[in-house]
Amino acid sequence: MNNLHLKNEFIEWMSTEGLSSGNSYASYISSFFKIYKTFTLEDAQVEALIDNGDIEELNEYFSHIYTIINFEKNSKNALMSLKELRDASSALKKYHLFLGELLRNSNTSQENVVEFDDDKIETFKVDDIVPLKNVKKIFITADELKANFTNRLLSQDRLYGDIFFPISLIKKICYKNNARQEFDFWMESQLNKIKFHTNLNTVFFNDFESLRINENGEVLIDCKDNISRSLYTKLWSNDNATKMFVNHLKQIVIDHEIPMKELLIRHKENLTALKTLTNELKEVHKNKYRNRKDLNIAGNKIISSRLFNPAEIKLLINDINFINDKTSLQMMESTQNSIKRAN
Repeated sequence: MNNLHLKNEFIEWMSTEGLSSGNSYASYISSFFKIYKTFTLEDAQVEALIDNGDIEELNEYFSHIYTIINFEKNSKNALMSLKELRDASSALKKYHLFLGELLRNSNTSQENVVEFDDDKIETFKVDDIVPLKNVKKIFITADELKANFTNRLLSQDRLYGDIFFPISLIKKICYKNNARQEFDFWMESQLNKIKFHTNLNTVFFNDFESLRINENGEVLIDCKDNISRSLYTKLWSNDNATKMFVNHLKQIVIDHEIPMKELLIRHKENLTALKTLTNELKEVHKNKYRNRKDLNIAGNKIISSRLFNPAEIKLLINDINFINDKTSLQMMESTQNSIKRAN
């Protein structure tokens, strides 16, 4: 790949993020793909990822790139120097977030929004969580995992009931109204409160260097105290925990210990800015929100049709911080999480 797909758009996005290293980062990524050709994203692949709207497919792709980089960092026969690999990792994390934002903002995306009011509850088969075979190894740093989880959290729009929580739209509003720092602080706070239950204790992002998935599906957390811990999942039926085995990184999910729907219902009287935004979204789009395209079209109409004054932005930040204070997040195995949500 001589030219990075959406290179100019990526450089422009870096500039809007307040970073002047867009050209350098684009060069680092292009150099990496020239050497590690197996992982090159062709134009058609990028467009398909965006059109499909599958954030987990995007995250899985990048998790394998990060794995190669981290194994190469420890290899005597690496095809790039340690500095070049570190530069590539830094640049790819930004490209990962850039593509995630494109995916969320795509008006061709048919990705479903998170909505349960009238949805049919699925019946899940409860399998024992046991060692697996021939799992493709994953090895990613804590910072690379944060890029993955940032994309996930920004895709978790809640559009139901009396109070919506359209987090992707809230980010757009904050970024367009000089509240980028406040929103980014909120996001970092969300990430840093995620609990990783292990065989020894509960750890957080600040406690570990990397996460690995072995060939048998066991998930290991490499902590800063030089002790590796096995990642555990809480069980859906009780507060017990068991060792986690997964085939893919996407099977390790972020669980709201108190469901977001319950938080929004319980505290709706305190969420004045979110209530106002909900009413505007319902006014712009009369029917039920079914996919991200509906949200993007409605949200863009709101942003383009009126100005948000500083008092409104302050109230919006207060609301998301209020929710953050009430939120408790943990890592959970995906099937256990799905059953918990359905019960």
